[in-house]
Amino acid sequence: MNKVKILPMLFLFLMLVNSSAQTEIKIVRLDFNYSNNFEKIELQSVKALYGYVDLNAVPGNGVLLITSDSGETLYSMRVGLIISPILINPPEIDVDTNKIAGETEEMPEEGYATVHVPYYENMSTVKIILDQNSKLFEFPVKARLCNADGQCDKEESAISCEIDCPADKPDGVCVWFEDDICDPDCLKGVDLDCLRQETPKETPDNTSGGWTPSESPEEKTSENEYLPVLIIVAVVLIVVAVVIIKKNLD
Repeated sequence: MNKVKILPMLFLFLMLVNSSAQTEIKIVRLDFNYSNNFEKIELQSVKALYGYVDLNAVPGNGVLLITSDSGETLYSMRVGLIISPILINPPEIDVDTNKIAGETEEMPEEGYATVHVPYYENMSTVKIILDQNSKLFEFPVKARLCNADGQCDKEESAISCEIDCPADKPDGVCVWFEDDICDPDCLKGVDLDCLRQETPKETPDNTSGGWTPSESPEEKTSENEYLPVLIIVAVVLIVVAVVIIKKNLD
């Protein structure tokens, strides 16, 4: 079996094992970038898909809220927006003093974070409130998740906008579990529905002129593999039968 076949099967096995411990739900992936002084926060991308919700960040330096059109809070969680310093000069050992020298750090201009939250059909706005200055950042997401313009845009999917992204058409989200739809976004051999819907190819029947299902190479190999064993077993049974009959006659 080649690697191309092994990888999808391994992925499917891991998904099945993982699903036994926790069930994937509809979520929204939020990708943020922010300045190192937290004066600016941007929502770079948003996408509804299947996955798992993040736990509250500990420690966290802000609160994320999901609200509806009416302003109702649908969900809240702690988030950690962290700026990690960059090591610009690798540490070196001073041979004279035997001390570390040359290590300096620099703060990057921007930080990045990805947050996974539950998906709500009536979600309208994502808000972030920072602890340090109680500054509020608001990001409208309703139109980004679905604008109903007849085009399946990059941030839309069948989960949030089936009118623009039919479930059987590419939307950038692989739905691998059984839902009676073969998802074109999944690798071959990953979607259970595609596996179930696959049928054997048909080849012409030279004897009757009709069409009959062709045998797969695996089936032919299996039959040829056991043929010598069956012949040996048959010969042994015949020899045993002859010996028993001869003894009875004597």
